[in-house]
Amino acid sequence: MPSPKKAPERAPASPKKTSHADHINESYANLPTVSRRISLIILIGIIVGFIEYLITSMLSYFLSLRFEFVQQQVDSGQMQFLTMIYILPAMTLVSSVVAYLSPISAGSALPEIKGYLNGAHIPGIFGVTCLIVKAIGVTIAISCGFPVGREGPMVQVGCAVANQTMKIPFWRRALIKDTGDTGGRKEVEAEEIDKEKTLLLTIGGAAGIAAAFRSPIGGVLYMMEDMASYWNHETTVRAFGCTMTATLVYSLLLDASHNKNYEALILFEDIDHADWLTADIIWFMILAVFAGTLSVCYSELLFKFQHLRKTRTRFRSPMEKTIEVTICSFVICMIPLYIGYLFSCNVLPEDAVANNSFGGLSRFDCEEGSYNDMASLWLMGEEGAIKELYSRLDSKTNLFSVGTLASFIAIFLLLAGFTGGLAMPFGTFVPNLFMGAAFGRMFALIVQEPDWMGIKGLSSPGTYALIGAGAMLGGYTRMTITVVIMIAEASGDISIVMPLMVAVQIARWVANFLTDPYDQKMMELRRIPFLHDTVDKSRRDQTAGDVMIPTQPLNRRECLKKLRTIIEQDNLMRSAFPIIDNDGYLLGLVHGLVLESVLVQGFQDDEDDDDMLPMEPMADPSPFTVFNTFPLSKLFPLFRKLQVEHVVVLSNKGRPVGYIPRTALVDHDGGEVETNHHKAMSHLDMTGTARNIRRQSTGSNAIPVAPGSPTAKAGFESGELYDDHLDASANLRRLTDWLSPRSKSKDYVERDSSASQTSQTPTRDTAVSLHDLADHHAEESALVVKRVKNVRDSFNGFQL
Repeated sequence: MPSPKKAPERAPASPKKTSHADHINESYANLPTVSRRISLIILIGIIVGFIEYLITSMLSYFLSLRFEFVQQQVDSGQMQFLTMIYILPAMTLVSSVVAYLSPISAGSALPEIKGYLNGAHIPGIFGVTCLIVKAIGVTIAISCGFPVGREGPMVQVGCAVANQTMKIPFWRRALIKDTGDTGGRKEVEAEEIDKEKTLLLTIGGAAGIAAAFRSPIGGVLYMMEDMASYWNHETTVRAFGCTMTATLVYSLLLDASHNKNYEALILFEDIDHADWLTADIIWFMILAVFAGTLSVCYSELLFKFQHLRKTRTRFRSPMEKTIEVTICSFVICMIPLYIGYLFSCNVLPEDAVANNSFGGLSRFDCEEGSYNDMASLWLMGEEGAIKELYSRLDSKTNLFSVGTLASFIAIFLLLAGFTGGLAMPFGTFVPNLFMGAAFGRMFALIVQEPDWMGIKGLSSPGTYALIGAGAMLGGYTRMTITVVIMIAEASGDISIVMPLMVAVQIARWVANFLTDPYDQKMMELRRIPFLHDTVDKSRRDQTAGDVMIPTQPLNRRECLKKLRTIIEQDNLMRSAFPIIDNDGYLLGLVHGLVLESVLVQGFQDDEDDDDMLPMEPMADPSPFTVFNTFPLSKLFPLFRKLQVEHVVVLSNKGRPVGYIPRTALVDHDGGEVETNHHKAMSHLDMTGTARNIRRQSTGSNAIPVAPGSPTAKAGFESGELYDDHLDASANLRRLTDWLSPRSKSKDYVERDSSASQTSQTPTRDTAVSLHDLADHHAEESALVVKRVKNVRDSFNGFQL
């Protein structure tokens, strides 16, 4: 057996001088992919935790300024119109920036994020402008007294941080390497990168909500249960590390600040353990029913104003949106400043604080040693007021009266719902917790106070406030385990888990019975495409053949003129074209946008339209396939869980008859749907693929045959492997002679045997002779030769 020839050794190249910076870049480039991935996750967590700290710092300063300024005006007997000096200009600035520069920053953007992670493309949602406007805008809105929260917007901030961080070249290269071997196909590589990007955005959102609540496990569960459409074990591990980093950085920065005002901006800090009893369970269940109903009232009111401003004022100019926010700021922010005058003063408990400093109960118009309970609820900050409602100290049992809590809930509910649709960033998590805590405490006072029902032997009102907050948030978001773990983790009270689970589940049942989830209705209102994981009841009996788009498969080689006609169709964004072999079986799938990119970037308009182009270099060689009888109910999990964009539909004989795009199963209100995959495909650089296709094409664009080459010696000077003047058998023998010119030599059998024994791939010299096939199967040869007509003379492009 002849030994294989060794490649000649090259002379060692002269050493190249490199700078110190080149050595550093080379060492970074050689870092393992896992190390880059870990460093990227840690960096995202650090940035998100730092941004949350900056937001908390600004809130502490602005809320302290408002609290002290209002108290000074009340003490001096002046009217609070002077507060408009900073409230109205600040909100006018925020609304003008949102309306003119970043409309996507308005609201919480949770429905948009949910749609984006599901596959819908929403431009600008994670841009730098949106990140800055969101963080600063929600800070100013809360400081001015709007009944909104910052926890929801932090999800978008976290996603934006992840999106911008992964654009850094160092981690961008690691992102490409993470996609694995794509066979050099850019379209496959772009699809894998898009999946990796979605995973990192999910991790960033988890870090944002985790830092806001100081709940790392709750942040992971929130994205898993409510936001993400695609989740696996690796996502869990990465998200856990990122949320841990973000929460740790935020906590360390707060501890290093040594500022007590931060305590009024952090939920669940230093709360006593719950003291619930078995007798409380029935009352917890009744409270959950009311809390679920209250959450529906809030979501419906919020949606009504969203719908009103969306449908009846759709074509308003940015200036009109800015004026609307300015007017609403005057109404919403003035009510908390004057509502306290309508309520009486109460004697201050021994362990409570009421002075001119932010973070305690508000003295407002009361004398020293007293406090105004209504003014305290509005001026001490939402998080600070929630902690007072959670208090289980006996001295604070009657801290807020039933009448005050009832009035506060009614006013807060109307104002919070009225903010829906305004051109400003806002969140809805804290308003739900605030109203739920106030309602839970009021419910406990009604049940336990002797002047009302007078039932004894129950837990403190603070425990009912905690249960009411969790039940209302669960009814609003329709989440279960996330709400329970988030509250239990952030409060450090594991004993509250069991009653909280009961209350959250009942509130969720009540809310589902009364209305659809708020996020789902907002996605329908804003026409955000969304692919559900289950099929509608009306379509359960349908199959893949009922929803597929019939298409004419393309051969291995197609005429340039035909391909140019194909890309002129209107629905090219969702189109895909199966590639078939000689027998009609599937070889691959070409995306319509990939085909367009190859033709636009590689072929000029004045080139010969009769050129034959190979299709396989631009095709996905392993598309998902189903038979036309495949149930539609099983297609939804396939598209959603595996992030599939196209599925080829096969007949009962295994031949492609059509395809199903992802957009065919997506709920949307007409029109063309652009997905993240479409966006990635439209920006592909296919010049290299187009150049490869030109090499393998035949016709005027084919690379000329070099004189004296094996192709020229075989008589294929024009690049043609098919002669119309010869019969099929002769053409096949002619092709065989070119592939294996020595196949009929005496040592052919010995070489062929040696090749099989050494498991080497047959080369031109060891190709199997096809002469017998040409001689004895002329009819079959004719079919084969017709398929290989106009094959390029490049041997590398010929698949033996």
